[in-house]
Amino acid sequence: MKKQYSWFAAILSVVLIFLAGCGNGRGKEAGQGNGKEEFTFITNIGGDPSNFNPDMKSDDFAWPVNQNLFNRLVKLTADNTYVPDLAESWDYSDDNMQLTFKLHENVKWHDGEPFSSADVKWTYDTIIEESWSKSDTFENVESIDT
Repeated sequence: MKKQYSWFAAILSVVLIFLAGCGNGRGKEAGQGNGKEEFTFITNIGGDPSNFNPDMKSDDFAWPVNQNLFNRLVKLTADNTYVPDLAESWDYSDDNMQLTFKLHENVKWHDGEPFSSADVKWTYDTIIEESWSKSDTFENVESIDT
């Protein structure tokens, strides 16, 4: 009987430890005061990113992180379709020499400052001037206007 009790206690301990690990990981304090629940998403990546600026340097290890941190004018879906992100629409001129993006209104930076076409221009001008990894994409660009 004593041996059966030991096995039962051991199995019960393993089950309880397993169930404790299945908890949602949120303490009683999470979300108190603001009416919102807070969540932390933890994942792993295949190596250490060398840079988290997706415009400065291509980095395969940073790619999955950057896809969730940074917005762009448009995004590419898994089936290679362009969809709006910061731009709500875009149009090519009749001669296909100009591309015009119409930005979403009321977009703000994380610090509350308004996002504008001047920010987009600064980003692309900096990529070109600094010869960052994607600067060759802009070889045929004559100007960027806002």
